Amino acid sequence: MSDIYFIRHGFTPANNVGYNKQEGVRNVIIDDDKCPLDKEYGIKQVAETGEFLSEELKGKKILFYVSPHTRTKETLAIIYEKIKNNVDSIDIKEEKSICEINQGLAYATTPNELYEVLGEEAKIFQELHISTNSLGVSFPMGESMVEAKRRVRHFDKQLKKQRVEGRYDAIVIVSHFDIIKLIHELLTGEMPPKQYTASVIKVGSGLIYVPKTVVPKGYEIPLENYQVESEICGKNRKQ
Repeated sequence: MSDIYFIRHGFTPANNVGYNKQEGVRNVIIDDDKCPLDKEYGIKQVAETGEFLSEELKGKKILFYVSPHTRTKETLAIIYEKIKNNVDSIDIKEEKSICEINQGLAYATTPNELYEVLGEEAKIFQELHISTNSLGVSFPMGESMVEAKRRVRHFDKQLKKQRVEGRYDAIVIVSHFDIIKLIHELLTGEMPPKQYTASVIKVGSGLIYVPKTVVPKGYEIPLENYQVESEICGKNRKQ
């Protein structure tokens, strides 16, 4: 039976919206799926994770499932370079069903920024979202956790089948906070341990790896370094 690992992507500009209340991120990185790793701390975190996995997965046959978002693919690319010479083999599958929950208008926005767009509706959403019934509450113009869980069910069945077949020594899922939480619950019936950016969880073993690189409080990401292409009305443009 294959071991299962979850890896959360490294720190991103969008993470800094919640962590350090930085505003204006969405004005530069419009699309969630194109949000990259933070160039200073996110990349350092993932490099540490890669060093850890180089020893943890040494000599093993590995299957990676990766979300199609930029930050998860960047995370895997860095890890791949760290482990490629230390493992038996690596297969990679991009899996759409494990992409981040669609946060709609709430993506990369502080509560104040969301209020500017939605007015009083923003307060109603925030009250509902933190309530005990929040799993069924959709993000404004996005999806709910219930809807996200529905789309990862098929992947969970696929994962369980792969695990039992045992063709790989380790199956590694590179994904996002809420999606890892959903898959872990479907797989084990339990919520995962606390996740940090670029952290690793080995299912059923108690193993949790957290990189030493910590993003400081008060950190302001230089947004001028994050000009990315965004697809607007079918046309690519620089923001």
